Amino acid sequence: MILRDTAPYTSLPHNGVNPQDVKVFHNTIWSATSTGCLRLFNPHPNYAQYCYSNAVFSTQAISNFINQSDNFTDSYENADKYFLNASKSLSETNLYPQTGQLKRNYDRPEHFSKSNCL
Repeated sequence: MILRDTAPYTSLPHNGVNPQDVKVFHNTIWSATSTGCLRLFNPHPNYAQYCYSNAVFSTQAISNFINQSDNFTDSYENADKYFLNASKSLSETNLYPQTGQLKRNYDRPEHFSKSNCL
């Protein structure tokens, strides 16, 4: 779970090498800013970058991932429709899904196997 009110989670080139084999999955992000999101900056075109089964509540939720599936996105303001208590008070926040919410049926378990993840 990531609670952000400033900048996005971003993967940038490191030492001149663009993001290559990237797998981002099973994250919950709730961000009040227009920049809070999952974002790749200039991903390497010869590699796969996966973004699967994430719940992102932000203005611009997910960007620059070619391989996306089973992600759930909505606005920051609508998070209370999905979570038990999307409170601005961290001590009161409970981002466990309400009954029947955030259910997906992603059927590619090989993407989540230990051999495929760093």
